[in-house]
Amino acid sequence: MGDKLPPQMFLDKIPALAAHFRIAINMRKSREKLRILVVEDQLFSRKILEDLLHHAYFVDTAATSQEGMRLFLEQAPDIVLLDIELADESGHTLARFIKGLDPTAFVIMVTGNNSAEDVKQAVSNKVDGFIVKPYNKSKIFDCLEKFLTLHPERRPQEKTP
Repeated sequence: MGDKLPPQMFLDKIPALAAHFRIAINMRKSREKLRILVVEDQLFSRKILEDLLHHAYFVDTAATSQEGMRLFLEQAPDIVLLDIELADESGHTLARFIKGLDPTAFVIMVTGNNSAEDVKQAVSNKVDGFIVKPYNKSKIFDCLEKFLTLHPERRPQEKTP
């Protein structure tokens, strides 16, 4: 991930990408809706999350860690729902990269495996939540509400006519 360089050094090697990422981060506060990135290799699980969220949020999806990293850098999502067991690389690696690059990123690990080692790794990566599959609508929305409680300034404002 990121040529195994520390996240900031990786980004510094690509000035155009770094500039785009900084712009995307600055755009977070002015978004009409929150942007959520779903990184999930199983199409069925990815579609469940996308279908659940796309009415109220901007949703980007990725099937691989590399695609998830690219979308994170391009879009600077408000929230990342990240599977642990991805085909190309562990979601833990991507979580560590994201948190290293943007400590304010809100990352929720989603997994079919809630082993003590996975939980320990998620905690060491400073992720913001952990959801065990199968997905439960209330658990997903509880995590989103946790984000909005921590960042009330990011709560989308009701538009008045």
